Parts: sequence; C-alpha cells; structure tokens
Amino acid sequence: MRRHNITLQRTGAAALRPSAELDSFGTLKRRVSFFLALVTRASVAVPAMHGQEAPRKRRVNVAVYSSGDDGLTLRFRDALEKALGASPVFALSTDRAKDELVMHIPANLRGRDVQGNTITAVAVALTDRHLKYLDTSVLECDDANLPGCAASVLEDARRVWKAHSQSKGSAH
Repeated sequence: MRRHNITLQRTGAAALRPSAELDSFGTLKRRVSFFLALVTRASVAVPAMHGQEAPRKRRVNVAVYSSGDDGLTLRFRDALEKALGASPVFALSTDRAKDELVMHIPANLRGRDVQGNTITAVAVALTDRHLKYLDTSVLECDDANLPGCAASVLEDARRVWKAHSQSKGSAH
C-alpha cells in the first residue's frame, strides 16, 4: 500500500492533493492522510456488509403447562417462564402451533420444612410437540432459590433437546 502525505490547498476549500513535501504541519498531514484512508476503507466495507448480520441460532419454542394451582407451583412456573425468556437456547412460546418442546409440571409441588427452609421436590416432564416423552428433570431445591432450580431444569432440557435433535437428524 502506497502512502501519500496530503496537503490542503489554500485556493480550493476542500481540494486535497498528494504531496511528497513535509512542512511544519507534517503531523496534521499524517492525521488527515490516516483519516482519509479510514474513510475510504469504510466507504468500501460498509456497502459490502449492508444487510448482512451475524447468523443467529434459532431459539427452540417451549410451552409450559402445569396442573398444580397452589402458590409454590405457580411461583416455580413463573421462575421457569422467566428463565425461558432470558435463555439464549429456548424461547417461551406464545403460539401453540409452533411449540417444539413441552414442559409439564404434573402436580402440585410439595415442600417440606428442613431447619427453617422449605425444600421443594420438583419434577418437570419434557416431551416433544407430539407429546412423545423425552425425559424428566427431577431435583430438590430451596424455596428461596426457585430461579436456580428453574435454571437447572433448563440445563436438563438443553441436554435432552440436543440429544433429541441429533437422533431426529440421524433418523432421516
């Protein structure tokens, strides 16, 4: 790449011309030259990139169903839905026709008191859109940490969905 020092002509307000001579404004000339080189590169690169975004992985649509109506079950379902909304892998589905993974909380969650803390046994059944059983996420968590419990369910769901997708891909 050939470099040129640029000097401003006094007679043309915006006219620029290459010059090999350096004067007391040599630093300014180098800065102007650098700026023009950046502008030139950007004007070539921007049209080439226009309309091209980094490809995003499509998130898996997930529906959450629960048959329990008690406060503990509803709080866990809310935590699970919030975790789905923040997940880079899953998206909480609003359209039943587009559900790919279904999470079922089959019954009221039961908590037991252990040294002043409520420990909850959680079971979430994971099925595909056709209700084909994939797996069940089973764990115990502290009532005060339902978001952490929901994150563990999502990690199980990610593992199960990955295995399901791979087996589905190899079956075709």
